[in-house]
Amino acid sequence: MIKAVYDTNIIVSALISRGFPFIALLLVLTGNIQLVVTESLFQEYEEVLRRPKFRNLRQDISAVLSTIKRYATFVTPDDTIIKITDEPDNRVLECAVAGKVDYIVTGNTQDFSFEEFMGIKIVSPREFIHLIAPDILVLS
Repeated sequence: MIKAVYDTNIIVSALISRGFPFIALLLVLTGNIQLVVTESLFQEYEEVLRRPKFRNLRQDISAVLSTIKRYATFVTPDDTIIKITDEPDNRVLECAVAGKVDYIVTGNTQDFSFEEFMGIKIVSPREFIHLIAPDILVLS
């Protein structure tokens, strides 16, 4: 099974649009992707989603967070990684390494400006869907 870490922006985007991030999340629910998270990354998902600007999505947020807890594999990193200047993004790298994932999926091309880290491919949600589910047609 393909294992991936989703950056926080993927989870947020999945809630507010029905594009590639939403499909990436659906692939977790259907068992096609094994989502890997750490407790600190999950806490970041929760902290960002609980911000006042997402108040109108409260019910959806609770459902998504519960679903992630149910379907994701939680790992504990052994090492601290300092590669990206935006410190929370280093937690994504730590999660990816600890979980031995295949992909980091992110929309943050500014901080994740490299294509790979320790053999883990870093891709946009669009690239991810085209790589792992090329038969899915999305009009977005």
